[in-house]
Amino acid sequence: MKVLWLTSWYPNKVSPTNGDFVQRHAQATSLFCKVDIIHVEKDTNNLLDQSIEIKKMLKVILVKQLFYLRKINCL
Repeated sequence: MKVLWLTSWYPNKVSPTNGDFVQRHAQATSLFCKVDIIHVEKDTNNLLDQSIEIKKMLKVILVKQLFYLRKINCL
């Protein structure tokens, strides 16, 4: 069985403690089946150099994909 987790809260470099309970729940679930996590975070602190950054972390049965979108200032 495979589980896809589309989460609005997940620890990331913008908010490192945001949604840590979701992370622990996904880790526990990954003991029994393959888990894919997708999280999109808006970079409100302008930590990114580029407009989009994708970070993919692979473990044996836990795959995390974190997408960061940089805030773009319009004139």
